Amino acid sequence: MTHWQTTPVRRLYQDLNALVEGKDFFVLTTNQDTQFVKRYPEDKVAEIQEDHRFFQCAACV
Repeated sequence: MTHWQTTPVRRLYQDLNALVEGKDFFVLTTNQDTQFVKRYPEDKVAEIQEDHRFFQCAACV
């Protein structure tokens, strides 16, 4: 099983990058797969539902 943190940026996001390359942009997304923050600086991305990097166990051992 591939872990979401080590999954490479998918082709769809690479294609999107080709469209915005050289342009001023900001991404507002509900995706929680971290694909945008893997590709762009975090100040260019708002994940309004957060992402899986911040999940924590309520009863950690």
